Amino acid sequence: MNKAVEFINQHLNEEVKNSPSAFANWLGGKIIKADAGHVIMQFEVRQDMTNPVMSLHGGVAAGIIDEVIGLTVFTVEHHYFFMTVNLHVNYFTKINEGDVITADCTVVKDGKKIIHARCDLKNADGKTVVSGSADLLRTDKKIGFDF
Repeated sequence: MNKAVEFINQHLNEEVKNSPSAFANWLGGKIIKADAGHVIMQFEVRQDMTNPVMSLHGGVAAGIIDEVIGLTVFTVEHHYFFMTVNLHVNYFTKINEGDVITADCTVVKDGKKIIHARCDLKNADGKTVVSGSADLLRTDKKIGFDF
């Protein structure tokens, strides 16, 4: 097991509160599983995540996908930050306040400069309700984590 995955697995089933990402801390999801190139997290939809009709705001759903993809990229142990340059999201059905959704993310292509990943948000029945993919570009900023 790699060091990034070992670190993440120390925090399984804990609510995210100490991420370097303030947005991840606000989302407050729980890491369910982490392997190299694959992360599963769960999120409970709170009122402050909803739109005027009390379903998950599309921007928040996209943000969850982007955030979990970022964590998934961390598991492949590059020594640099990667930033999202393209995020494509498909919304299939609404997600209500109080629903628990699972984000299942996988690195599809692990390149030296560009990484492609996909993430599906699933409802309690395991049905994909939102699906997204992203391309991430390597930056010159090194990660402050000792691999």
